[in-house]
Amino acid sequence: MKKRTAVRTLRPRYLEIEGLQSFKELQVVDFDKLGETGLFGIFGPTGSGKSTILDAITLALYGNVQRALRGTQGIINTNSNSLKVVFAFDLVKNGTRKTYRVERTYRRKKDSENSAEARTARLFTVVDGMEIPLADKTSEVTEKVEELLGLTLDDFTRSVVLPQNKFQEFLFLEKVKKREMLERIFYLEEYGKRLSEKVSRRISIIKNELSRVQGGMSALGDISEKTLVEAESMLKAAHEMKEEIDKELKLLEVQYNESKEIWELVSELALVNDKEEKHKAVQDEIDAKKKLLESSIRAEGLVDVIKKYREFDKELENTRKELDLTCTQFETACKKLEEAKKQHQEILREVETERPKLIEERTKLLNALEMKKELDIIDQKLKDLRREYLDLREKLLEKEKVINDRKLSIEAADKKEQEYRQEIEKYKVDIDYRNDVLFAVRLMDELDDIRNEKEKIQSRYNELALRTDELEKGLKEIEKQRLATQEELNKLKVLQEAHEKAKPCERNEIIKEIGVSHELKGLIGVIKSAKSEAESVSDKLNALMCQAGKAKEDYGKSLKKKARLEAVLEELRQRVEDLREKYERNAAYMLARNLKEGEPCPVCGSKSHPEPAVLACDSNTDNIGEELKAARESLTEKEKEARNIENECIKQDEQLKSLENLIMQAKSDLAKRELEYKTLYSKLPADMQCMELDAVEEAIEAGRLQNELKLRKVEEWEVRLEEIKTDINKLNDVLSGQLMEEKSKKAELDIVRDNLDQVESALKEAESRKEKTVKSYKELAGKLNIENARDENKRIQENDRKHQMLQKQLEQLQENRKTLQRELERLTEEKQELSGRLVEVENDGKNLKMQRLKEEQKIRDIAGDNDIERRIEDIDKRILVLAQNEKESGEQVKLIEQQYNMLNTRKITLQNQLEFLNKNLLSEKSRLDALLDEKGFESVEEAENALMEKERQEALNKEIQEYENEGRNLEAQKRMIFSKLNNRSITEEEWDLISRTYEEKKMQREEAVLAFEREKNNYNAIRNNFEKWVELNRQHKEYSRKNEMLEQIQKLLKGNSFVEFISEERLRYVAREASETLGVLTKYRYALELDTDNGFIIRDNANGGVHRLVTSLSGGETFLTSLSLALALSKQIQLKGQSPLEFFFLDEGFGTLDSSLLDTVIDSLERISTSERVIGIISHVPEVRNRIARRLIVEPPSSDGSGSKVRIEKA
Repeated sequence: MKKRTAVRTLRPRYLEIEGLQSFKELQVVDFDKLGETGLFGIFGPTGSGKSTILDAITLALYGNVQRALRGTQGIINTNSNSLKVVFAFDLVKNGTRKTYRVERTYRRKKDSENSAEARTARLFTVVDGMEIPLADKTSEVTEKVEELLGLTLDDFTRSVVLPQNKFQEFLFLEKVKKREMLERIFYLEEYGKRLSEKVSRRISIIKNELSRVQGGMSALGDISEKTLVEAESMLKAAHEMKEEIDKELKLLEVQYNESKEIWELVSELALVNDKEEKHKAVQDEIDAKKKLLESSIRAEGLVDVIKKYREFDKELENTRKELDLTCTQFETACKKLEEAKKQHQEILREVETERPKLIEERTKLLNALEMKKELDIIDQKLKDLRREYLDLREKLLEKEKVINDRKLSIEAADKKEQEYRQEIEKYKVDIDYRNDVLFAVRLMDELDDIRNEKEKIQSRYNELALRTDELEKGLKEIEKQRLATQEELNKLKVLQEAHEKAKPCERNEIIKEIGVSHELKGLIGVIKSAKSEAESVSDKLNALMCQAGKAKEDYGKSLKKKARLEAVLEELRQRVEDLREKYERNAAYMLARNLKEGEPCPVCGSKSHPEPAVLACDSNTDNIGEELKAARESLTEKEKEARNIENECIKQDEQLKSLENLIMQAKSDLAKRELEYKTLYSKLPADMQCMELDAVEEAIEAGRLQNELKLRKVEEWEVRLEEIKTDINKLNDVLSGQLMEEKSKKAELDIVRDNLDQVESALKEAESRKEKTVKSYKELAGKLNIENARDENKRIQENDRKHQMLQKQLEQLQENRKTLQRELERLTEEKQELSGRLVEVENDGKNLKMQRLKEEQKIRDIAGDNDIERRIEDIDKRILVLAQNEKESGEQVKLIEQQYNMLNTRKITLQNQLEFLNKNLLSEKSRLDALLDEKGFESVEEAENALMEKERQEALNKEIQEYENEGRNLEAQKRMIFSKLNNRSITEEEWDLISRTYEEKKMQREEAVLAFEREKNNYNAIRNNFEKWVELNRQHKEYSRKNEMLEQIQKLLKGNSFVEFISEERLRYVAREASETLGVLTKYRYALELDTDNGFIIRDNANGGVHRLVTSLSGGETFLTSLSLALALSKQIQLKGQSPLEFFFLDEGFGTLDSSLLDTVIDSLERISTSERVIGIISHVPEVRNRIARRLIVEPPSSDGSGSKVRIEKA
């Protein structure tokens, strides 16, 4: 059963306009008052703003004014910077009326006079006086309005504003153009195109799937059940072979593992013996490295002293060389300074002598150069004057030639004019004779009309007599059919009453219960989800608590380890401090032991040593130093280990805190989830809250099935009721038609009888008029002495045509002569102007030649015959050279003076530095000799050769320790191997035999496993392919069936036949709807129908139902018919939406109606307008305004700057 759509209607309430186009101040249109009588008018002069009211409605609903560029261009009043529109309307859905209010505001864009931008847009629903917002963004408001109305902007505009003349054109259109118009209105061509594309896409998808399925079936090859059974048998045999080899391999594996262990120990023992021999071979080399290491440690104490001595010596030598070089450079700089000063004085004397003379000469030459430029200007003017002179003389000759030509043309025109005048006189006709001939022609035309009219009247008389007989017979037959229909209708009404009493239950209650079931089912899903989430959070909490327990345990262990290390560190620091104090106390003894009487002390410099330092304790100083170094290294290692433990503790502490935070968060989340679960469960009905979820679901499902069963019964009852009502409506329609036909036939019979009498009278009158006309024509033809008035009239018209042609030619000739005369006068004036200008040019040329001779003489007096520009250039170059020489010599003197001063300062500094370095070098030499003797080295070179890098020392020490450790390890390995062997042994041949046998058996097992896997894979592949083939075969059948159906549909959609069919169906709906409205407008006198070619025809019920062409309608009948058509098309457009409109506007059509026809139209509109359908008329015709009871008067903007205003008038 089809789903029933909700019925909605739209009705306007009020409209507010401010700042839109001609409206400046706020204006309010109350549609409730305007629509009280069902019909109202909007009146005002052209340009007052009548159409702006419709623009305001579309702007409020859709944010667009169709007449404006891009919808909003230029819509703001020229004296305003913003606009506001508010539109309130009602929507009725299934008998329930809701009020909505939409408002939009716009402002003018900056730096733009015409552009407008949206500021606010809001849509409200009004409930009990409270406004509830539905949308507050521009695009959202438009989308919500389209959703509520179900109409786009174009559909709404075409439904609300009905241009009458357009539908009058539609009434008379040919079949093809009519169909094209319907296709445009309802987008049928686009619909057909989209449908064809959709079918094509679907066929393409199905064919791709067929290709895929066929390719898949081909790729699978030959698949059958027999192949599957054979593969299963081979798989079973391979499995048995693999199991047998596995048993044999396990027995061999025990023997192999024991032999392998003994062989590995024997091999390892031989390897250890080889390593021991190699270890003993490098003993001498290790001893030598020990001696090198000891010398290197002793030489380390001399490194800083030797380095400092070498640096002093090298610096002294470099300073001495630098001093010699600086002295040489200083002497050279003295000589250069004297020479530079002498050369600078000579250049200054030369500049002072030569520069003033050059400047004076340059000034004179510049003046001469200006004079030369003036000569060039004079020469150019002379050339221009010469060119102008030649041009003027040539133009003067041309003008004289043209003037002579124009004089000859004027003489020829005068001669031709005289010839035309003589020819025109021949074709003139006397006016009285012409009028008599025309009267005779009109008498002949009247006689022809009378004969034709008489024939038509006779034909009409015969038709009416035949129609009278037909109507009398038909009237009896219709009365009989009407009585039979009435009897059948009474039976159906009795059946309807019985069926309505047997209604099972109310549909709305069942749908409400089904909705509750769906809500409960959705709630169960949410409850399950909440329960699952709570369990997930609980599992996560348990895992976090386990992690936290382990982290606490690890953190406690790390803290204990840290405390132990801190105690060890404290002991090591105390030991290092004690050893350092001992080492410092014995350092004085080491210095005093090397002191000799008469030699200076390296500390105080005294040569007398009365109380030398003694040994502080019995320990050796070298041993204390080594102990101090070892203690410091141990302290460094422990501190490093302590830092690592500290970092580990910090990391574990942070990890523990993080886990505690996660546990707290998980507990909070768990509590929230459990609360949410309980809250959701409490939303279930009270009788279900004590049940398990599964039981609740079963109860809901059982209720849903029961409700669906009830709904099916109600739907079956409704279908049957609908069928009965349909039958009743059909019989009512038949009965109405029969009653209407009976009435129309009776009315037609009366009319036909009246018409028959009128036709008989008209026939007699036509014969009388014919006789009078024939007599008048014969008398006039005899007077004019002509046989046929029409032929004589043709002769006169031919003479008139020739006369008019000659007259036009004469007028054209006269106009040409006037043009030639004006041109002659103009050419004469131009000739005089050219002559005057020629004299002026000759005088200007003579004056310029005299001026040129004077200027040339002045230049020769200044420069002679020399090139002025070249001489000025030479002078400028010389002045520049002098200035450059002066500048360069001065800069050279300054540069050499700077070098001289710098070298002098450097020389003094180096002399002082050399003296200081000599003293320091002697001091360092004494100190170095003393330390070499102390360390046991003969020379500095010997000490330097003994030195080695720290890395090498450590490497040697490491190498020695590793050698000793390796000896101990080798001895321990031998003892461990003998213990493991426990007097067992095996030869290499025995091991090879056991190993080879085991490997062969392993290979056999691998081959068996491979064979098993191969057969297993082969079986699985065959089985999968077989299953795929079964599925692909099923898909192939299904897709083939769909492809065949779609191709049949595609054939039906080819060409434009489907769109044409839909268009014709739409046209039938429109014609049927328009015919009902036309019946109301004409009191069922006329009905609109379609002929076999889908053209509009009128059924004239008042004339026995005869069909008439629409072209035979009068002006008023055409207006009413086109109005009915407009209303029907508007209704069809609205069917696209969800909300049929309770109002529309008629725009156009009233200005062409006379007063009688206007009365008929207004009466018809008042008849079809009701409280459910309000009609607005837009017009500026005063007669229409006087007939409308409710009027909205729109006053145009006034000269004081105020905008359009509206007011309501009541008749």
